[in-house]
Amino acid sequence: MVFSVMPVAVNAVVHNLDSGFNYSTIQAAIDNANTLDGHTLSVDPGIYTENVVVNKSLIIKSASGNPSNTIVNASSSSSNVILITVLPQKQSHQHNS
Repeated sequence: MVFSVMPVAVNAVVHNLDSGFNYSTIQAAIDNANTLDGHTLSVDPGIYTENVVVNKSLIIKSASGNPSNTIVNASSSSSNVILITVLPQKQSHQHNS
């Protein structure tokens, strides 16, 4: 018998549509090692009180399709509510023979 264990947080509200993992905060979803560049995070409607740092190339979208019912409030007023770090694109080197 083979068992596969997928950790699921109680009352998970952020879903990684590519890995199948669920998270209780947006930041936890971003920080998880299973969340890779190119993945899509679907955020359930609600009010999220957190400061979010996006340092991966992700799509973050409202699960309802209505962004007005998915709100992010800063947990710390001394930090940005959402900070997006733009990383340089990886260079591909082509060698012609």
